[in-house]
Amino acid sequence: MKRIQSFYLLGLCLFFASACSNISGLSSNSFEQRFPITRCGAKVQVNDPDANVIYGQFINQSKGIWLLTPYLALDGPEYANSEEDLDYINTMNGFLVDRIESKFIREKWIEDVVPFDLDRFDTGVRDSVVNMMVSNVIRLDTINYGDWKVPNELIQPQIPGYSLFLFIDGNVGFDRVTGNENILYLFVIDNATRKTTYADFMKYRCDVRNTNGLDKTLDYAYKKLLELRFPSLSDTN
Repeated sequence: MKRIQSFYLLGLCLFFASACSNISGLSSNSFEQRFPITRCGAKVQVNDPDANVIYGQFINQSKGIWLLTPYLALDGPEYANSEEDLDYINTMNGFLVDRIESKFIREKWIEDVVPFDLDRFDTGVRDSVVNMMVSNVIRLDTINYGDWKVPNELIQPQIPGYSLFLFIDGNVGFDRVTGNENILYLFVIDNATRKTTYADFMKYRCDVRNTNGLDKTLDYAYKKLLELRFPSLSDTN
């Protein structure tokens, strides 16, 4: 029994040592020393513009939703000064993706996460896919979901319900003068019809690395999606 307990304690120590090593690796990086993670302020300000007219918006309540691996594009200070800086950005990107996936699973917002690597496509294809989705949702006049066909690269025929494609165009650091913002995009994709059935975007002013700001914005975005999917929820609030 003591031997089993010893192995258990050893496993815990190794786990926490690994976790601490990852956190320490980020915070001790020279980039983060030059550009510390800034606070969001007392309250995260979410700017949530919606289209004036929306056609064909319908989310089937009986269909499950699977989250595709989130796609992040991090921008900000001139960090491409060294390989160490680029390593930091790549590590932070992976850290934020893992946090988003863990939150979606922990909060039971989705059925599961489906591994999806948009970077496996060449730059031209990847940019075309993202631009096609983004250009449709940022229109503030009219969105017609009946005509919104999804690029083949995003279709997941093995998923029996909806795919959720999440894209964050984020800023590393925060400039209070220019007020640079992060933009979070959500796309619910019907793999059967190969069309977008729901889309949204919102901006929030905060360092994209600030997990408090990220969590609050995700809460806001998903609460809105749930109330559209299940109107009875909004009636009881």
